[in-house]
Amino acid sequence: MIEEMKKLVVSLDEGPRKWLDDHRPEIYKWARAFNR
Repeated sequence: MIEEMKKLVVSLDEGPRKWLDDHRPEIYKWARAFNR
């Protein structure tokens, strides 16, 4: 799942920084959930 997210982020060449800024809270939430 995390690898898929990384691939998705990498594939978003158009404004990946903005996408990360917009989705950072969700990414943190997902990472926390998977790292239990």
